[in-house]
Amino acid sequence: MGTIGMSVLKKRYFYRVPITTVIFIIGVALDKFHLSDHPSNFYTVIGMIPFLYLGYYELLRRILKPWIGEYPYTPFRQRVGEQVFGYGYPKNRKVKGVDQLLSALLFILPMVTTVLIDCFIF
Repeated sequence: MGTIGMSVLKKRYFYRVPITTVIFIIGVALDKFHLSDHPSNFYTVIGMIPFLYLGYYELLRRILKPWIGEYPYTPFRQRVGEQVFGYGYPKNRKVKGVDQLLSALLFILPMVTTVLIDCFIF
């Protein structure tokens, strides 16, 4: 999931949505059949994390595009000013500070949301 922002092509969700759906179904099944000693709904919440990540990416992408004038990019081991490594971006696109902000938010927001969901469910 960490490389979702490396592509602005329309097919970027072709594999990601089915895979996240399977992960969520596995989490629900693990909770349904009580295969571990974890509290109820533990695996369901864990299975929701990929959906949270995709949802936050799409929301932040829609917020940041008008602000920076182009699609945001989630750099992976790249610094500000380096060439963008992804697919579908202009050839002269450089990594910006806003791209680093997007990566940090995509790291923090799903984690905070998961903790809040855990607090309200358990």
